[in-house]
Amino acid sequence: MLHPVQPRAPFCARRVHCGHFSFRRNLIMATFDDVKDVIVDKLGVDADKVTPEARFVEDLGADSLETVELIMGLEDKFGVTIPDEAAETIRTVQAAVDYIENNQ
Repeated sequence: MLHPVQPRAPFCARRVHCGHFSFRRNLIMATFDDVKDVIVDKLGVDADKVTPEARFVEDLGADSLETVELIMGLEDKFGVTIPDEAAETIRTVQAAVDYIENNQ
């Protein structure tokens, strides 16, 4: 008896730990952890409060000077330049991770 052929999802969609997806996810998690370290150091906040959706000013209590120091710390840590226009749009931890991932 023949069985109908079942359509298959792309390899990475079927398996959580496929090669490229797993590598990319690990890279982003490493970037998040490094960004988190800079935030904890520069803002003096509890590491548990640093989540991807945490906002620097509203949730983590950063003032304008601390925000500038945070951006400079990220530039030093990751070897990137964050122009003022871009820095003004980086308001959350995830936005910082995304900027670094896209500009490193």
